[in-house]
Amino acid sequence: APTSKKEYKRPNHFKFGRFEGEFDDMVAELRIRAAGSKGRIEPAIMGRKKASERLSRELAWWDLAPQIVRDYLADAEYMRATLTDLSYDRKGIVTAYCFAVEAALRRRLGDPLDFYLTRVPEKEAREFKARYLQETREGKVVAEWKCGTLTINQFTRYLNTAPFRSMLSRISADSDFCFRELPRGLRKLLDYRNPASHASERLFTDKGVLDLRR
Repeated sequence: APTSKKEYKRPNHFKFGRFEGEFDDMVAELRIRAAGSKGRIEPAIMGRKKASERLSRELAWWDLAPQIVRDYLADAEYMRATLTDLSYDRKGIVTAYCFAVEAALRRRLGDPLDFYLTRVPEKEAREFKARYLQETREGKVVAEWKCGTLTINQFTRYLNTAPFRSMLSRISADSDFCFRELPRGLRKLLDYRNPASHASERLFTDKGVLDLRR
């Protein structure tokens, strides 16, 4: 550990452990592993970049999507193109696609709702949070979250309720899309997102992944 403030400000002289050289072997091994992994990481980076380029050509809205959405989709596309062994568990691909949808919901609907809730009367915000964003036990709030952290399951359920729809209308959400098309689309994803249904082999076949992608 550093023995003085001066030494602490000079990280190049930091000593590992209580005794000089105590962890030198471990540090050397970590450096060897890092050097070895570089050759495996670089092809993955290039493959992911190519996946992003393909998606940008395929999807007219690609450049308008939040970066986190594009990242999840690129991950899913890269895995789908690379992990072609039929024995491979495709849950990682399925999860990435679902996370992309979830991230889009959170950025396009959840975050604007959270911002709007800071502008409405306190009583109204409190009632909305009590209904949609809190878990209570014996009259006490034991868990609290934001619209920007809601899941696909929660959005699907809440979009069927009048108070949630009313609040979305106030932030100028596209009512025709949010209240008709979106709930129908989200219901198709629930089995993929719900761990309780993951015993179904159908969800993780090539056809299941392609259905989810569509």
